[in-house]
Amino acid sequence: MKQSIIHLFTIVIIVLLFTETIAAQNGAPSAYTNFGVGRIESAATVKYQGMGGAGIALPSQYSVNSLNPASLSSIKSEQMLIDFGIRSSYTNYEHDTESGNGLSGGLNNINLAFRSGKRWVTSFNISQYSSVGYNILSTDYIEGTTMQISKSYEGSGGLNKLAMSNSLTLGKNLSLGLELSYIFGKLTKQENYYSSVIGGELDIEYADFLQQIYLEAGFQYKIPLAKSNVFVGATYSPEANFKTSREVVTSSTSGAGIYEDLDRESFKIPATYGGGLGWMNHHGIQVAVDYRFQNWANIDYGNSLANYKDSHRFSGGLEYQRRKSRRANPYTWRLGGYYEDSYIEVKGKTILDRGITAGIGIPMRSKNSYLNMSINYGQRGTANNTLITENYYGISVSMSMLEGWFRKRQFE
Repeated sequence: MKQSIIHLFTIVIIVLLFTETIAAQNGAPSAYTNFGVGRIESAATVKYQGMGGAGIALPSQYSVNSLNPASLSSIKSEQMLIDFGIRSSYTNYEHDTESGNGLSGGLNNINLAFRSGKRWVTSFNISQYSSVGYNILSTDYIEGTTMQISKSYEGSGGLNKLAMSNSLTLGKNLSLGLELSYIFGKLTKQENYYSSVIGGELDIEYADFLQQIYLEAGFQYKIPLAKSNVFVGATYSPEANFKTSREVVTSSTSGAGIYEDLDRESFKIPATYGGGLGWMNHHGIQVAVDYRFQNWANIDYGNSLANYKDSHRFSGGLEYQRRKSRRANPYTWRLGGYYEDSYIEVKGKTILDRGITAGIGIPMRSKNSYLNMSINYGQRGTANNTLITENYYGISVSMSMLEGWFRKRQFE
């Protein structure tokens, strides 16, 4: 019990520290995060990232599955499941004859899940919902003249997610889940102009503050077979309209500056639908296939550089854990891949995102506790029509710990 209290105290301190710093972190830098609320990050914890981000139909085993709130129902009554993960990414950019690179990292997730009733499981979660990070240089003509002016566009920030999930078991094979979350954050965009015609340098910074309550519902159903189980799962989130406010600050080398606090039309996130199939046998093999759809075609941010279209994401992966092992906790191996037809269309070209993943679960001393690692390689965008191709490499690490906090002690 004393050790469990120390673990809990440590986790609380970590949560408090990351709550203060999470707003400053970004996912991998990308010119395509200039649109909407930025790039929406995968909700998968590190274990499921190694399987291509698939797992809508899979139950939570030795790691919280945040892809579907209904997955929590598999957590046992005497266990507290703790999952803490971080990530980093390196991105290489290619544009015509130019190239560049960027490095980023931050918190992936903090999850605490426990059984709060005979058929009820509760989880608390902190994660990053979306990220913005880009720096674009260009030139343009001054209106009415043949003179050019140098311009740069920079963006940073993102949206964060604090969530509470609950899962209810009905009968032996059906579980329902509901996640209530608070999504909030700051999106900063800065425009910089430089020319002797305007007397030097002019900076304009837009800061949009977003917040909204968000819901996600899901279910999982297990179909028992002779020596394996088939799982079916689905999730749904309704459209969300953010409450927003905007601050605009202008400054110049002449020393003049203007500060404005302006109302802004709400940003939106469209309705999201997800479905998945899973298969698990008694020899330690798991297979998962997912599909997600977002109805972006009905969303209009008024950005003249891009059109918004419905997005489709396919992901799949497998996991193998050798059951006939002398170790109490055998090693776990994972492979996966994903393909996303994103919601952004620039210059008539859809921005595609595809990649492959691999992962490993390294057993820790505590029973059914693992150090999970996943790596991925992906490519986003295209070099056609003077656009940008992004090749990115990521690595994520997490600790998934099962603690017997609620186990009854027996004394002789």
